[in-house]
Amino acid sequence: MSKLLSGDGELKFLKTRLENLNLLFAVSIMAWVPRFPEVKANLHLTNGEFGTVMSTGTLGALLGLLTMGHVAHSVGNYKVFVGTSLIYIPGGLALVVVHNVALFTFINILNAALVSGFVIALNSQTLHEQERFNTPVIPRAHGKWSMGALVTIVISGLLVGRVGIVTHMLVLSTLVLIAMLIELKKLQPYCLKANEIPDEATSIRKMFVGMRIDWAVSIGMVLGMMLEFSAGDWTTIFAKEDLKMSAGVATIPYLIFMLMMIIGRFNIHKLTMTIPIEILLRRMAIFGGAGFLLFLHLGSHMGRTNSWLGFYLVCLAFVIAGIGGSVMSPMYMGAASYRSDKPSSMVVGQTLLITNSVVFFVKAGMSWVAQFASITWALTIPGVMLLATVFFTHTTRGSIRGDSA
Repeated sequence: MSKLLSGDGELKFLKTRLENLNLLFAVSIMAWVPRFPEVKANLHLTNGEFGTVMSTGTLGALLGLLTMGHVAHSVGNYKVFVGTSLIYIPGGLALVVVHNVALFTFINILNAALVSGFVIALNSQTLHEQERFNTPVIPRAHGKWSMGALVTIVISGLLVGRVGIVTHMLVLSTLVLIAMLIELKKLQPYCLKANEIPDEATSIRKMFVGMRIDWAVSIGMVLGMMLEFSAGDWTTIFAKEDLKMSAGVATIPYLIFMLMMIIGRFNIHKLTMTIPIEILLRRMAIFGGAGFLLFLHLGSHMGRTNSWLGFYLVCLAFVIAGIGGSVMSPMYMGAASYRSDKPSSMVVGQTLLITNSVVFFVKAGMSWVAQFASITWALTIPGVMLLATVFFTHTTRGSIRGDSA
C-alpha cells in the first residue's frame, strides 16, 4: 500500500486487518485441537502423560515471552509476524506427523515460543491502535479469534473419519499461511517499526527489574481464562472417551463453547453501554462458573446410564461456560493496559508471562487429576477458577466504555 489512510478510514482498515489476523491465527494454532484423540493415539500416551507433554508448550511460551519482545524491538513487528508464522505454521503440521514423544515435545516447545512471539506482536499492535484512536479494538479482535477457532472446529468435525489428519493439516496450513502473508503485507506500513517499540518494553533485564505486577488483574485474568485455555485440551477427549461419542460428534461441545464465546465477544459493547463492566463480569463469572459446574457433573453422572442425555447436559454446560467466559480475556487485557503507565508491549509481555507461568502448573495438575480421578474432576478446576473471578472484577472498573466498531 503506497499511501497511508487517515481518520475513520484508517481505523476501519486497521480493525479489519487486525481482526482478520486474529481469525487466521486462531485457525493456524487450533486446527489440530479437535483431533487430539488421534494425536494422543499416535504417541501411545495415557491421559496424564499426554496432558503433561502438552503442558510443556507453556515452557516454550515463557521462553518466547522473555525473548521475542527484544527481537520485535530490534527488527520491528512486521518481521516478527512473518518470521514466526513461516516457522510455527509448518511446525503445527510436524506435530501431527511425528510419533516420537521426545521429538514431539521439542517441536511443541519451539512452536509455543514462536507462537508467543506472534502473540506479543499482535497484541502490542492491537493495543497500540486502541490507545492511538482511543476506542476499543481488543474485544472484536478477540471475537474474531474465537470465530477462527470455531471455523477450524467445524472443518475438523466434518473431516474426522473422512480425511486423514496429515492431509487435513497440510491443506489447511498451506491456505492459512498464504492468507496470513497477504494480510500482513497489507498491514506492513502500519506495523510498529524497529526501535519504535520502547526498549524498556522489550529488554529481558528491564522486564524483570522494571516489573510492577498488577497482581489483582493478573490473578483475575488467569482465573477467568483458565477454562478457555483448558477446554481445547480435554473437551473432545472427554466426550469421546467418557461419554462414548464418535470422533465427529465429540467435537460438538467445544464447537458450542467457542460459538458462545463469539456471540459474547461481539456483544460486549452493547452490554457495557447499560451495565458497568465490573458488575457485568461479576454476573458472568457466577453464571458461567456455577452453571458449568452444575451441568458438567450432572451430565457426567447421567452419562453413565444414558450417554446421549449426559452428552446433552455437558453441551449445556459448555453453552453456559462459553457465554460466561467470553468477556474475561478482552476485559482483563484492557484493564491491564488501562491501569498501567507502561508501553502496551510491556503490559502484554508481563501479563502473559504471569498468566502462562500459572497456566503451566494448572494444566500439569489437571493432567494428573484426569489420569487418577477423571476428566470431569480435571475440568472442575477451571470451572471453580471462573467462579472465583468474582473476587477480582473490581480491577476492570472504568477500563472500557463500549466498542465503537
